[in-house]
Amino acid sequence: MAHAGNGSHHRVVGVDVRSLRGGLDHIGGVGIYTREIVGRLLADASRESPAIRLVPFGGFRWASEAGKTLQDWAPGSPPVVTSRLPGRLLATLWRQLAWPPFESLIGRCDLLHGTDHFLPPHRCPRRIYTVHDVIVLSRPDLVLDAHRRFVEEQLPAWRREGTRFIAVSEFTRLEMIRLLGLPRERIRVIPNGVGPEFRPPDGPGDRAALDAFRAAHGLSPRFLLGVGNTNPNKNFENLLRAARIVFERTTAVDQLVLCGNQGWPEGPLRREAERLGDRLRLVSLRRAEMPRLYGAATVLVFPSLYEGFGLPVLEAMACGTPVAASHAAALRETAGDAALYYDPGDPEAIAAQTLVLLEDDAVRARLVARGRAHVGQFSWARAAHDTLEAYREALAP
Repeated sequence: MAHAGNGSHHRVVGVDVRSLRGGLDHIGGVGIYTREIVGRLLADASRESPAIRLVPFGGFRWASEAGKTLQDWAPGSPPVVTSRLPGRLLATLWRQLAWPPFESLIGRCDLLHGTDHFLPPHRCPRRIYTVHDVIVLSRPDLVLDAHRRFVEEQLPAWRREGTRFIAVSEFTRLEMIRLLGLPRERIRVIPNGVGPEFRPPDGPGDRAALDAFRAAHGLSPRFLLGVGNTNPNKNFENLLRAARIVFERTTAVDQLVLCGNQGWPEGPLRREAERLGDRLRLVSLRRAEMPRLYGAATVLVFPSLYEGFGLPVLEAMACGTPVAASHAAALRETAGDAALYYDPGDPEAIAAQTLVLLEDDAVRARLVARGRAHVGQFSWARAAHDTLEAYREALAP
């Protein structure tokens, strides 16, 4: 299949979609990006760019759901290429021997796209990396040592001739220039988007559905929401402290709901969780349920110490939920004038801005309206179109 499109009529783009191998309900921000961009490009391939053919690679044949995830999005699209070698073995071979070359799995390509910062060893002279953040370089204190070492091993490939980049925010592009000295003209900014499924509750039917959703998941009628994993950059420790302050000062909410892949490591984070007791609710939801969660929440509190974009901020705004966000990294760029900001290192400040959104109806209404207008600037369809333009640019003689 991969070789069939290598004639004179097609330019072939190999795309690494292994971030989808766990299936739609087990992906993070990178997986959401990959599904939205690659799914749209596959769905629109014949109409938008018949001269470019995508070949997605999804990892280990018997353990990858990448193909199903993309087929659900783009029925009838070409099958995802997979490997008979288990993913862990393949990763070891790539890391220790730089073998087998990527093209031996997907066929010869004119361009490769690494949707998650990096690509396997390859021979193709043209490549694009999507860079979601450079936290490893900017805030190494917030990442695990093993991850930091892996990223540092991959970075020399970024400097090779024929390498271009898509940065998901202007902040990330500036970080790449500052920390790596990469030329600005090789980095194209293409912001993430928000899908049409993220919309405010509309009418009695939606409100009844939200009530049923709250009841099904043990959520109180009014709750604070945090979204993300328990990695240090998400700053959940200070979120838990801030929630305790909020609960002491108001009865407007009585629960903090955290949604993500939570695992509570021993240490301060677990102790803070235990102090909240039954006011803390952990939920793990299917991706399709996320619009309901945002719509049911009273306020999204997003206190990250570092984000290359911050997709939950836009998704909450699209659902009509006001946002209290950290002023760090890319979040001011992502949220614009539609959020209240605070120093993420100060639980008192986090609580104070959250209380404004709970107790000042005028501020809350103003930010909800601004948020709905603001998210109109962010479209996955536009991001996919701009990605296709980046392919054409990279393929130009």
